[in-house]
Amino acid sequence: MGNSKPVELFLDSLKKHIGAEELLAMDACLDCQNCGSGCAWYLATGDATLHPKYKKDFIRKVYYSHIHPIGRMATSLGLRSPLTEETLRQYMPYFWKCTSCGRCTLSCPLGLSNRSVVRLARTAFCDSGLIKENPVLNEVVEGSRHFRHSFSIPKEKIMLRYGLFLSHEKTLVPIDTPDVDYLFAPSAVENAKFPDFAIKIPQILNAAGVSYTFSSRLTDTGTDAEHLVVDRNLSREMLEEVEQEAQRLSARRVLVSECGCDVRTFYIEAETILGRPFKFPVQSIDSLMLELIQSGALPVEKVPGPVTFHDPCKVVRLSGMSQLERELLNRVAADIIEMSPKGEYNYCCNGGTGPLRLPENSKLRREISQIKANQISATTAEKVVTPCAVCMLTLEDICQTYKLSTPDQRMSFMTYELVHEAMQRALERTGQSYRTQMPAVFRQQTSEFIFNHSMAGLFEKISASSDMPALFQWLADDPVTSRYFKDHPDMKAYSDFKTYLFLKLQPGFNIHPDAYEVLELSREMFSQYETLLIAV
Repeated sequence: MGNSKPVELFLDSLKKHIGAEELLAMDACLDCQNCGSGCAWYLATGDATLHPKYKKDFIRKVYYSHIHPIGRMATSLGLRSPLTEETLRQYMPYFWKCTSCGRCTLSCPLGLSNRSVVRLARTAFCDSGLIKENPVLNEVVEGSRHFRHSFSIPKEKIMLRYGLFLSHEKTLVPIDTPDVDYLFAPSAVENAKFPDFAIKIPQILNAAGVSYTFSSRLTDTGTDAEHLVVDRNLSREMLEEVEQEAQRLSARRVLVSECGCDVRTFYIEAETILGRPFKFPVQSIDSLMLELIQSGALPVEKVPGPVTFHDPCKVVRLSGMSQLERELLNRVAADIIEMSPKGEYNYCCNGGTGPLRLPENSKLRREISQIKANQISATTAEKVVTPCAVCMLTLEDICQTYKLSTPDQRMSFMTYELVHEAMQRALERTGQSYRTQMPAVFRQQTSEFIFNHSMAGLFEKISASSDMPALFQWLADDPVTSRYFKDHPDMKAYSDFKTYLFLKLQPGFNIHPDAYEVLELSREMFSQYETLLIAV
């Protein structure tokens, strides 16, 4: 009797993608189980099914029973059990009760990589089609495929929300501006979950006079496809699209945001994914900010108060950036209290590459995160700073779960938020706060150029869409927008904004051309969002 289609696809995927690293991890394993001493999921629970070896043993059994020639023969003779869909469904959840953080490798006397086996299995589950049965994993694939965004958010909605926040901040941001030093490659988690925090990045770049641009076509780099579901074809396609955008805009480098998966992908894995070197030099935003501070282009004044630093696994342990991150932090923080352990031995946040997004893991993930909560609490720090979007969200969830913070008072922050605060302190002291408003690429340019290559111009394109009333209604109901209004009491009440939209956004509504006269006023920025929302 032959295998079912999903089983055949699972085995075909294993056979196609298994390599020397995975074979070594399975063959050279001493069965000492020391890897468990490095895994927070196992240490916190003692659950054998969460031990790194449990997952590796399953893939090893499948390989030696159904792919290796001798094992395949034994299975065909009935000497070994067949692989069934039910067995795959039984084991699949365990490969997402893991963040593939690599800490277990530090405990292995041979340095074997269990994370590579986990990634291999995720690819096989993806290729088999079984991940379609999990709505979150399926959304990552389908959202990435159809929207080129792992949270299934259309580009128009992302740009509309950015436009509202930036107009209030009086900040111009270049979009689709050619011949620049950097194309900014955004994190999907960042623009989906906290674009109101992420607008600090262009403000930093503006203040430092960096030549950069965003792309209207690029709102995700494909790293959820690469790390969360490990769909290798999809992640390759999306990585190639980053290259294509850099080519289209004649950018000289690609600038990667604070996302552990993005850093790992662009710095370490891109060549493997593409089968060739990535076509452009890559730089992380943290590396650039450090250079700008060192050169004096970005003035900063250290922020008072005790802070601690969380090491994202894929930035520090798996990309080797511990020294860089600490050097940057030392430039902007006056009082740093390190966690113990720290650096590559720091414990994972337990949210990356899937567990944070999967609701079925929430209770277990929070239980496991007692270890991280204890680490944070022992520092007595007032802020936890980290250069990873998923880490920041997970750490805030941990801090609230264990009463280290409250819904009204965050404790977890992105590194660039602290850099921004240090920058603002320096700019305000010298009367130069205006530097955050105008990007270098707009200086000495005509108002027409600015209009065609800025968020304001993109607003006009959105306004011409027949879907605009629905888009603005989405904005009015958006919890992120609600949070922004709450954090900025100088803006109109959120309820007033919703009323304004419902009254004004009727069929045929359009943005009056006079709304763009602001671009003529000697580089004056937007005043309030109403400037861009004038009904005819």
